[in-house]
Amino acid sequence: MAQFSKNSRDLNEQIQAIIRQQRVVDCTMASDPLLQLNRQELYVVEYLGSNGPCIMSDLAKFLLVAVNTVTSIVDGMERKEVLRRERSEVNRRKVWLHLTKTGQECFQEHQKLHLQMAQTLLSALNPDEQQIFLVLMRKIGRAAQQYDSTATVHKTG
Repeated sequence: MAQFSKNSRDLNEQIQAIIRQQRVVDCTMASDPLLQLNRQELYVVEYLGSNGPCIMSDLAKFLLVAVNTVTSIVDGMERKEVLRRERSEVNRRKVWLHLTKTGQECFQEHQKLHLQMAQTLLSALNPDEQQIFLVLMRKIGRAAQQYDSTATVHKTG
């Protein structure tokens, strides 16, 4: 059991190191003088670029914030011409969010930077190790999607 705990700590440290590098990439994109996007706005670009148009409540769920917070974020992004709102023809109460051409270009650049980072990480491994690593990462990714953090929170008192 002690080895499992040690391995868990080691895994957590490695995940944190990768997350830090992801943040470096995000900060590089966010500091683009033409766009000047904050991190949440960059997450919106990433979400819309990956998933296509969505409504405000979907975006709020993704960002883990209230819909009125999303409204504020979207207002700023509209001013920067990164996304646009479009009312549904079927249900006028529904507002769809779409990336503009500028938003799509930002998404493409963001993806390119993340791909470069992934290539750098994989370059530390030989081709056989890369395949093994990817199989294991997929397993870990599936486990992460099933993880319920509320089940492991314990109150101390």
